[in-house]
Amino acid sequence: MQMLVFTHGPLAGKRVEVRGEELTLGRRTTNDIVLKDPLVSRLHAILVRRRGAILLEDLGSHNGTYVNGERVMFLRQLRHGDLLQVGSSRALFDDDAAGGDDSTVVHEGGLLTPTAFTQRQLQVLRLVARGLANKEVARRLAVSERTVKAYLSSVFDKLGVNNRSAAITTALRLGLIDLPKGEAE
Repeated sequence: MQMLVFTHGPLAGKRVEVRGEELTLGRRTTNDIVLKDPLVSRLHAILVRRRGAILLEDLGSHNGTYVNGERVMFLRQLRHGDLLQVGSSRALFDDDAAGGDDSTVVHEGGLLTPTAFTQRQLQVLRLVARGLANKEVARRLAVSERTVKAYLSSVFDKLGVNNRSAAITTALRLGLIDLPKGEAE
């Protein structure tokens, strides 16, 4: 079982099991882990399960996400005993399956598959591929335009591109997204 053991902040003393494929953290009540803290963005970070490992990604938060005092700039794998900080909240990552074995390591070089992206990143990419502007993507997904830009920035980094056209072309070539029927011609 993998869990976050909160030691500081609004959830101090709570243990939250990391279940499912994705777990969002933020101030908004629709997040899986709600942190009522003005230092936390509405949609702050996400935990993603990949091949048994838990990966953490900051979603363009204003104040950042930290692991062991180091700001998370890219997808980062959590290891047993890591200290996660989001706003004034601190939580220890507890992986009882670790048992001193660090054999489950997800290497960045092998991550360029659909599983390298969160479902939300792929949603944003699909909507952008349909020609929607950031403002419209934000409205459809009920997030801020800034959050959409953060998702796109992360997608650009993962694909090794620097604009929307290149991201769409690369994602189509890699089979990460498909154009809706009638738009492929």
